[in-house]
Amino acid sequence: PAGRRRLMSRNLRVLAGKLHPSSVIRRISQKYRRSLSSSAQLLPNAHFQRIIERFPPCEFSCAYGSGVFRQIGYEGNGKEGSNEDAPLPMLDLILGVEDSEQWHGDNLRRNPGDYSWPLSWLPPSASKTIQETGGAHMLYHPYVDVDILPTEKKIESNTGLRTEQRQQIKYGVISMKHLQSDLLHWDTLFCAGRLHKPVVLINSNPMIEELLLKNHKAALTCALLMLPAVFTEEELFYTLAGLSYSGDPRFLLGAENSSKVENIVNANLEGFRAIYRPLIDDIDFIRLKSRSQEVEVEGGQQEETSEAATTFVRLPMETVDVENIVERHLPSELRRRINVTSEMINSFAHHPHHHDHHHHHHRHHY
Repeated sequence: PAGRRRLMSRNLRVLAGKLHPSSVIRRISQKYRRSLSSSAQLLPNAHFQRIIERFPPCEFSCAYGSGVFRQIGYEGNGKEGSNEDAPLPMLDLILGVEDSEQWHGDNLRRNPGDYSWPLSWLPPSASKTIQETGGAHMLYHPYVDVDILPTEKKIESNTGLRTEQRQQIKYGVISMKHLQSDLLHWDTLFCAGRLHKPVVLINSNPMIEELLLKNHKAALTCALLMLPAVFTEEELFYTLAGLSYSGDPRFLLGAENSSKVENIVNANLEGFRAIYRPLIDDIDFIRLKSRSQEVEVEGGQQEETSEAATTFVRLPMETVDVENIVERHLPSELRRRINVTSEMINSFAHHPHHHDHHHHHHRHHY
């Protein structure tokens, strides 16, 4: 019922406030936004802003995928082995709107060519119905060609990022109520899963950024439950990036690059670190085993040889603490779909891979 859902949302906001005081939210949000200009980003932020300006106003928008961040094996136009002069891959966008029918009405007047038949002939209520009753509560418009700038103008950029005058895009429209619910509960994991990974936030607001943080926290919790007691940073990021692909039929049928998860992570480690390291640093049952291998050089100084050796250790925990973590931080739809047994809880709490009796009876707060 709507009343119960509102109460649940209010309780989750209170819980989120306890987990992340506003100062922590601002700190993580600032780090998150800084990560959006990572070395893996293919285009300047101004490019995405110009594309969004063709649409009616929306409350949330982000760009994601191989058209935004460099992926190993998918340079240029998205085909393996492409050169730098090739067209960019299709740009993927998510647009969150408050009133779907009004937004589609405005967009049909502005960009009628974006809509395929019969939606291009039907009233905007039809687009709203298709969007909000579909499995993922989204309506996608693929293969849309967008002119960024008149041909006589050119973006001056000293950042080394590419500038383009024409871009092919694919954009999905979702209502804010469905976006917020998916971030909180993983109703479909469609938007929430894409937002586990680095994206470019084009426009947003503090409430959505708080939900993004909660979504990241839920993804991290899920990954920690799936990983062994000792795991590397790369294994953590592979698990996080793979959550949204675990049931993807494109992978099951072999229609998608089987190394896609590794390619996404390896090409943008900086972006994943910016999102998840502040969160994992706040978890007291996870310890950093070794940030890097160190060797002694002349003068007795320590020199780091590789960041790839970053390893984490999960400390043994009380069963009740694991139960609290599952109850508080795994999204409700995920808890409904999986049967978390007491054997699973005990296995996670008292894992055999690490024997640190000093911490065994410590009550963990997460």
